[in-house]
Amino acid sequence: MKLRSLYAGTALALLIVSAGPSWPQDTAQAEAEAQVVNREQVEESVTAETDSQLADKRTALIQEAVDALDETNAAIAAIEKGDTDAAIAALV
Repeated sequence: MKLRSLYAGTALALLIVSAGPSWPQDTAQAEAEAQVVNREQVEESVTAETDSQLADKRTALIQEAVDALDETNAAIAAIEKGDTDAAIAALV
């Protein structure tokens, strides 16, 4: 009986010792996987925000160009009518 208990205790101790090093490896792997997932989420968020900001700036730039064309057309129309003061005012 004592020999059986000794074998059981030794087997249990060997099992615990052999399983010990895998816990830190599993933890490190889980942490690495979590970091990858977190990085991907951050990249997606940053990409979405950047795309949104670029779209806003593109819209503002296009509107500025349209406004400049409208002012130029108004100035040309004023010149055609001979009203140089209105043409200058349209461009300022």
